[in-house]
Amino acid sequence: TQLRAAAVVQQARPNVRFAIASFNAQQALMAEAILENSDLKAEVHVGKATELIVAADICLACSGSVSLELLYHGRPAVIVYHARRLMWFVGRWLLLTVRYITLVNLLACEDRFDLAKGPYGQDSADSEQVPFPEYATYWDCSETVAEHVIQWLEDPAVYHRRVDQLDQLRGQLVSAGATGRATAYILDQLRLASAESREAA
Repeated sequence: TQLRAAAVVQQARPNVRFAIASFNAQQALMAEAILENSDLKAEVHVGKATELIVAADICLACSGSVSLELLYHGRPAVIVYHARRLMWFVGRWLLLTVRYITLVNLLACEDRFDLAKGPYGQDSADSEQVPFPEYATYWDCSETVAEHVIQWLEDPAVYHRRVDQLDQLRGQLVSAGATGRATAYILDQLRLASAESREAA
């Protein structure tokens, strides 16, 4: 789905450069094999996901914790998650109790439990509130995924609105200084333990 979407983007914007972040060497070999049978030009990198996110203007990603990293770096992204048709319908109507799959969307959207609205759809009246458009691959959503990317590439105002939305959300959810707080806590505990041992002596 992501490669098909990238091919649509490349056709519309031939100057766009693509890079694939592979988790390990085996995954990289699989990506390279797929690319050999495709007209898509893309570089494949292993273990460089963070560096590629930082270097990118826009990302295509699989649903998972990577959405938190995309939020942290303020990168507009379209999220896809693998779902077979039967699994999707059984899961969506019988098991799921939320509208969204992507972690950031679950954190950001107040209507996460309003199942009457149905899953995310780009034509929904409230679609702009959803930080990361998300699509299940039980249908070929590659054209729709590509539409988001092309719009962000071609309309700077829309792109910057999304970046601003992510920046505001990051400000609400992300608190810098975890290392400093952890260090202060450890030092406080060491001082306390030292004081207690002196008193005991």
